[in-house]
Amino acid sequence: MVNLITQIARMDAGAQQTVAAAKAENAKKDAALTLEVKEMEEQLLARAEKRLDTVREAEEERVDRELAQIRELHADRTNRLEVLYESNHQNWENEILGRVTAF
Repeated sequence: MVNLITQIARMDAGAQQTVAAAKAENAKKDAALTLEVKEMEEQLLARAEKRLDTVREAEEERVDRELAQIRELHADRTNRLEVLYESNHQNWENEILGRVTAF
């Protein structure tokens, strides 16, 4: 009987060692997995930031082009209005004055 109890105690001690080793291995793997997840998150964030920078740069270039076109169109229209005014302002003034003095 003592022999049986001794065997059970040895088996229990062996099982406890196995459980402790498994827990240690599990903790080690959890730490490695946590580190791997963190590294993956950092890589994804870096890629996202790079892509965002690329998109931001492309959008800034597009906006700059559109603004340049708008400014060019505005300048062209302003010039045409100035030419129109210069060639017609005297006629317009005379016409307005004629209408006012006709009453």
